[in-house]
Amino acid sequence: MDNEQIIFEECRDSGGELYSDIPEVVYRDYVAHDDLRKSRYILAKYWDSVNRSDLSKLIELDVKGQSISILKVDSKVLQLVEDRIKIRLAISGEDVIGFMLYRLAFDTVLAIDGMYVLGAFRRSGIGANLIDSLEKPIKKLFFQTHLKNRPGDMFRSLEHMGLTIKKVNRDGDLITWESDWRKHG
Repeated sequence: MDNEQIIFEECRDSGGELYSDIPEVVYRDYVAHDDLRKSRYILAKYWDSVNRSDLSKLIELDVKGQSISILKVDSKVLQLVEDRIKIRLAISGEDVIGFMLYRLAFDTVLAIDGMYVLGAFRRSGIGANLIDSLEKPIKKLFFQTHLKNRPGDMFRSLEHMGLTIKKVNRDGDLITWESDWRKHG
């Protein structure tokens, strides 16, 4: 696959011990219905933690006069795809362990609409590798947070990498942040 990058991760548990049973992590864009099946759990977990919305229930949709049942999380993913927001997946074995919702501008400016890594895999470079694994080298990134939700893990990770984060806009309860980016590692 052209847009697939395989990177071995040194993942540590909360006690600092290396996980020995984590296979390589594959980074690639969401491409097929099989990806929806694999990523339902983590996407629903993200929306629940960020927006306090339960996407695990079925909803009824009217499609050409016929009523069909679909999971709310599937509907949300289809809406993202329709809105041209890309989904970058971090896959270990058969499991999606992290993802990034993003858009690119001018090939090197990254707008992150959301990022999530399962708790057991945090602080292991997976978030940075989601960015670094994109085909084009990213120079600048932007992301937004709600006023009451400062993105602690993301800020700590960026600062640990020696990058500075700057507030560039506030619109109501949304704050837009900016940072220069350079490949880590």
